Parts: sequence; C-alpha cells; structure tokens
Amino acid sequence: MNYIITKVKEMAIDKANALDLEIVDVEWVNEYGTNILRIIADSKEMLNIDQATALNEAISLGLDELDLIEDEYMLEVSSPGIERELKTEEDINNNINNYVHLDFLTHYPITQKNKVLELEGYLRSFSNNV
Repeated sequence: MNYIITKVKEMAIDKANALDLEIVDVEWVNEYGTNILRIIADSKEMLNIDQATALNEAISLGLDELDLIEDEYMLEVSSPGIERELKTEEDINNNINNYVHLDFLTHYPITQKNKVLELEGYLRSFSNNV
C-alpha cells in the first residue's frame, strides 16, 4: 500500500500544483468498513469549496489513469481545517503569526494519569534548538 500512496501523492501534488494548491497529506484509512483515500489540501488563503471540487475532479481523473487501487474506496478531498496538524518544520514556519491550536501530552508521576494540555494562540516564532 505504501507504493500506491506514494504514487497517488505524486499525482495529487502535480494536480494541486496546476491549480496553485498544496497537498498537505494523503491517507488510506478504513472507517466503519469503508476504504477512504483521504487527500488533505490547502491554498495560500484557505481552501474553498470550488478549489476542493476542482482538485477532487482532477485527482479522480488521475486515479482512473493510474488504475492502482483494486479495492472499492471513497475519494475524500478536504482542507486541514483550523486545527491543522503541523507535521514539519516547514508547516510550523508557514504558520508563524497564525492562530494555532496545540495539544501536549503531559506525563505525571505514576499516581496520576497522563493529561492532554491544550493551548491556543498566535504562533510568533519557532526555533529548533533542542
């Protein structure tokens, strides 16, 4: 499946570039017995419904040409939304001065449970000095 996702992602990036869009992620998931090819895309402003529709149509045609997936599946093209997961340094740097939502898993002593700490606010800077 990794080979298929890699090929689909390459094709999706080409289709997105032609529409001046960005592919954030490509996922193959099974939810409630349904296979879903999930394409997460974004634009400089924020992905709108017309852009998502155009990208969906372009990717659908590209998938027909590739003909790599034998199983039945649903194609889902969507935006990452307000709580976009920042996976790379580039994602983080691209969101400087944007409003972000952060989840941290905190580790307490064994007598207490782990907790998720949520923070929201404007990301003003980033440094990868670990």
